[in-house]
Amino acid sequence: MGSTIVSVSLFLNDEKVIYSRRVYSILDLLGDIGGIVGAIEIVFAMLLSGYADRNFSNAIIRDNFQYLYKKDGLGNVGNEI
Repeated sequence: MGSTIVSVSLFLNDEKVIYSRRVYSILDLLGDIGGIVGAIEIVFAMLLSGYADRNFSNAIIRDNFQYLYKKDGLGNVGNEI
């Protein structure tokens, strides 16, 4: 009969495809997220937030309440409000 059921044709190409890979570092990740400066600001904000909160609370208490110091008979200083 002469009819073909499957025909496969292969053609060779002279072009080269060169793939290269670059390792993704932590600094690249920080740069993509929002920059290294933003990341440093966040780290320092987390480290200093507890200190700033405690310092603010102490300042409010110191400015709004008066302390009277009185020496007791034993030479110790006590607080009287």
